[in-house]
Amino acid sequence: MLLDSLLTKEKILILGDVNFHFDRPQDNDVKRLIEALDSRGLCQLIDKPTHRIGHILDWVIIRAPSESLVKSAVVEDFLLSDHFVQSLVTDLSRPRRRKTSVLCRNLKKVDLNAFREDLLQSKLLLDPPTDVDELAELYNQT
Repeated sequence: MLLDSLLTKEKILILGDVNFHFDRPQDNDVKRLIEALDSRGLCQLIDKPTHRIGHILDWVIIRAPSESLVKSAVVEDFLLSDHFVQSLVTDLSRPRRRKTSVLCRNLKKVDLNAFREDLLQSKLLLDPPTDVDELAELYNQT
C-alpha cells in the first residue's frame, strides 16, 4: 500500500484535494481509510469543512498529533473558489542550495570560419578510421 511506503520517511506531510468526504465516518470507505491511517500512526489534521457544500475534501495528514511538523492548520473561506483555503504553519526548513559547476563553451564567441577550417584539416575528415569505436573516439577528440 502507498501509505506503507511512506512510513519509512522521517517526517510525513500528505496534502491534497481528494474529494473523499472525511467528515462522514459512518461511510464504509471513510471508516476503512480512518482505520488504515490510525493503524499506521497517521492522522488527518483538518476537522472543519473545506468545501462550500460542507464536506472535508482537503486533507493535511501527518504521522501523529504529537508530531511537531505542522504547528497549526487553519481553514478559511476567501471566496476564491468552492474550496476553502488551508493555511499551515510548518516546522520545515528550506533545503540547502547545492553548488554546482557547469562548464560550457560560449558558442557566440566561436569563429565559424576557423572552426570550419580546423574540421576540414582534421583526421576525422581526411583519414577517418573504419572501426566504429576508433571513429567515435576520434569524433570525441576532434
